[in-house]
Amino acid sequence: MTSSPIQLMLAALGGAAIAALYLLALRRSVRSLVSRRKPGLGTGLAAIARIGMVSVALWAVGAGDGPAILCALLGFLVLRTTALARLRRPEAAPAPRRIASSPPSSETAP
Repeated sequence: MTSSPIQLMLAALGGAAIAALYLLALRRSVRSLVSRRKPGLGTGLAAIARIGMVSVALWAVGAGDGPAILCALLGFLVLRTTALARLRRPEAAPAPRRIASSPPSSETAP
């Protein structure tokens, strides 16, 4: 089956939407690590669920058409790579917290 350029662009946008949902699910699972009794099990199950969600969603967006699935995957990778690159920038990192300590004394040791 031949895909039109509009279908391929829509598939790429669908892939980008899937990437946004993937990153939100990843953020949610990482933030809930501290409250879980068994964080290793929760992390593993969440990873399997995210991979399954992405696989099914990419197939659904691509409607079983090879070029459309590849465009959806390309849209997914572009958004995911862009988002992670923006988060890794030094200015995007949160400022380190200052530990409250006694102010430096003006006296010098002999």
